[in-house]
Amino acid sequence: MRWLGHLERMSEERVVKRLYQNTAEGSRSVGRPRLRWMDDMREDLRRMGVTIWRICAHRRDDWKMVSEGGQGPTRTVEPWSSSSSICFSRH
Repeated sequence: MRWLGHLERMSEERVVKRLYQNTAEGSRSVGRPRLRWMDDMREDLRRMGVTIWRICAHRRDDWKMVSEGGQGPTRTVEPWSSSSSICFSRH
């Protein structure tokens, strides 16, 4: 989870970031598609109730709370405001 935040904050020119953002071309074998690392990350974030993970990844304090599995405040604020966490959905 910490690596996902690190990848999201990387500059666009980094090779690792370009690989993370691209999809492989070609055909797959018959049957159910294999899960990818990003599929697992999205599912984990969904289970944790993280709503807008890309914004949270750029806000280091919020992302630290997410990656450590903590529950944060759930107030709705503007994404550019650093006054409170907006990462977790209300349950």
